[in-house]
Amino acid sequence: MYERRSPFYRQLVEIPIKKLDMKTVGAFQLARLAAAKVRATDPVIGKIAILSGGCPDYVQRLGLELYLSPGEGGSLTEDGVGRAYEGMVLGLDGEFDSYFSDFTPLEREILAALATGKIRPSEVAREVRKPIFNISKTLTTLMNYGVIERPMKGQYRIADSVFADWLSRRFKPVAET
Repeated sequence: MYERRSPFYRQLVEIPIKKLDMKTVGAFQLARLAAAKVRATDPVIGKIAILSGGCPDYVQRLGLELYLSPGEGGSLTEDGVGRAYEGMVLGLDGEFDSYFSDFTPLEREILAALATGKIRPSEVAREVRKPIFNISKTLTTLMNYGVIERPMKGQYRIADSVFADWLSRRFKPVAET
């Protein structure tokens, strides 16, 4: 898509799909599950919305896992949502691994640091043992890519909550295992 030799170079418009708000996710899932004759309480629907992070792809993937779990006429539980989420993350392992490997070594180190709770540039710099100037520059690059976001001045986080969860599991400090 972005390479000159690609057949559709500069022919397609990239349209970013934004996250859905929690209310929209809940209403969508409730309607879809009702259509499939699967019952779900408000806390269950809320958990689906939180775990999907509002990402349309995860809303669909999690919804499919949930639809397949109780079968028609069944009821969903919060534990069932948790198990479906775990199955979804496991199913995304190959995609996330490939995506993660596309980043530069410094970007990967920064993402790992963010995923393990280092949210300030100074914390990230100490974690990856690099000058803060390099970290700030790379954080800006990752923000421009849409991979990370700045919820407030001086703090960063990975924009995709499911990818962040996958990374945190992958880079969990040894003391926590």
